[in-house]
Formats: sequence, structure tokens, C-alpha cells
Amino acid sequence: QNWLKDSDAPTWLNKMVWNRVQFGGALLKKTEANNELNIEVLDWDKVITDQQDVENGVTVILHEMTPDMIMGMEGWENKEDAVRLIDYEREAKGQGDKDYQSSTPKVSIQEIHGIFPRQLYDADAEDYEYSRQVIIIAGADKYKEDRKGDKEEGGVVLFHEELDESPFKLLNRNAQYGRAVGRSIIEDLYHAQVWTNDAAYNERIAMNLAGKQIFQQPSGNGID
Repeated sequence: QNWLKDSDAPTWLNKMVWNRVQFGGALLKKTEANNELNIEVLDWDKVITDQQDVENGVTVILHEMTPDMIMGMEGWENKEDAVRLIDYEREAKGQGDKDYQSSTPKVSIQEIHGIFPRQLYDADAEDYEYSRQVIIIAGADKYKEDRKGDKEEGGVVLFHEELDESPFKLLNRNAQYGRAVGRSIIEDLYHAQVWTNDAAYNERIAMNLAGKQIFQQPSGNGID
């Protein structure tokens, strides 16, 4: 009972239900810190997933963090290098190609989960040895060019760790074969909405016909 209260369970439970209904599935992420369990419902527009295996495939979570948030993260390395990647020019959403001056400087952070070669984590690992890992990178979309014009990735690794199990859980609504997520309630109401629109259209036609004046009597020739 105390955990449900401390973890703000009503908030993430409501969000989980809403995502399942609206999008056909909810993706949950489980983390543990200081012997406390934390449940987070991820936003679909901020994750990149493997559409064949959402829970166990490679998952990228997109974050934007301010310098103070980065410097306050415990266990992270190269934090100063990450802060130097701040780009004040951000493309305004819905503004086409126009840029705007951001009032709050932020750094793009990519949190990558998946099964990768262990040599990424341990240089002494054997070939063809794999493990589940999480890699947190800042500025993965930044590139550097040398004098020859060759591009070199400019990302900074902030955190790298091996995991025992996947932290994700996918809760689908009306699971569908061959689809990553289930069938949303919007899809369930599609055909009902089609016939509702058809009925409204036919009603409009009937009203237009009923309002037309078909016969007209000449003035002065009527029967008293």
C-alpha cells in the first residue's frame, strides 16, 4: 500500500490504460534504485522499438535534458563533455524549416537497450558472446568533419551497464497477428463511424429535398 502511494500509482495506471485504449498497447519500463521499484509508462512518440519484438528487441528512448539534470545524474561519466554539446538552435515543431532560439538549453540523450556483443562492455570478452546491455549516449546525432571531409560520430557515452533481464513490459489491447501493438478502440469504432457518417449524409440529402419548392402557383390565378 505504501509503495502504491509513494510510486504515484494512480498517475501511471491511468496513463497505462489510456495508452492501451488509444494506441492499442502500453509500454512499461521497470527500474530499481535504492531497493525501490519504479514503474514508468513510456510515450510512444519518444521511443524507437523493434516492431517484431518490442519487449526483447532493441529499444531507444529519447530524452532531452538540461545541464543541471545531466550533472546531477549519479554514476554517469563524461558529463562535462555532454553539456558542451548543447545546441541552442532547435527546430520549432510545426514551423517547417524555421528555427527558434530556445530559452532552455538542452542536450539530446539516447537511452539504448538491447542484446549486444559483450566486447562493447568488456574488451576481454570472447567473440560471439552476447549480453543484455543499456547504453546512454549524448549527441548521437552530432558529427565531426576532419580536413578531408570525412565524418566522424561525435556522441559521448555517459553510462554503460549489463542487465539481467529486459526492463520492458508490453501490454497490448486485443493483440493482432503480425502487429507490434494491439487493436485500439479507435480502430474498433471505425466501421461504426463510417455508418454514422453515412446516416448523417443521407439525412442532409433528405432535408435538402424536403426544403425544395417543387410546385409554384402563379399570382392571381388561384382559387378563392
